[in-house]
Amino acid sequence: MTPDQKIERIKKALDRSGSHHWSDVRALLEKGECQIFDGEHGVWITEIRQAPRARALHCWIVAGELPGVMSMQAAVEKYALAHGCQKITAGVRKGWRYIAREYGWKETGLMIEKELRHG
Repeated sequence: MTPDQKIERIKKALDRSGSHHWSDVRALLEKGECQIFDGEHGVWITEIRQAPRARALHCWIVAGELPGVMSMQAAVEKYALAHGCQKITAGVRKGWRYIAREYGWKETGLMIEKELRHG
């Protein structure tokens, strides 16, 4: 994938969440507040989340071509271990539950949301 194709996939994922724009992600990357794993078939964007009793590498965006983008998982795991993480987490769309199992992930819950309107 070209860099522009990767950015378009990232933007598509961001549109679904509605929480960030590409410029926000770029700023977080520049500040070192999140990490990017860039490969031939796509990217993983992650952040380390520290809780009182656990540290996790949260995969915020995985964007690219399957199965190639998943070949980057070993590098992500290595990074997580090197930074003291006990696990890797991800919030994903329903279709990912089947893909993720093939790569050793297990479903541990369901994330839901409710939009609030002010005024």
